Amino acid sequence: MALKNPDAIAAVVTALRLTYGDETARAMLVGGMNLAALIEAMFSASVERRDAVRYVASALDDFAISPEPGPV
Repeated sequence: MALKNPDAIAAVVTALRLTYGDETARAMLVGGMNLAALIEAMFSASVERRDAVRYVASALDDFAISPEPGPV
């Protein structure tokens, strides 16, 4: 399956690995994580805040989200 936003996914995975370590990041990606943990990792990363928000918003298209988000 092709990713819609591979650069955003790479940024998210890198931020998770740097924030939580390889094993924990792998477990979070496989087993699931809450959005707060994802945002915390992205804001801890060495990227601008606006880029962190853009990466999260772009990467969400490639992640399985449960429960499905409703209309805003």
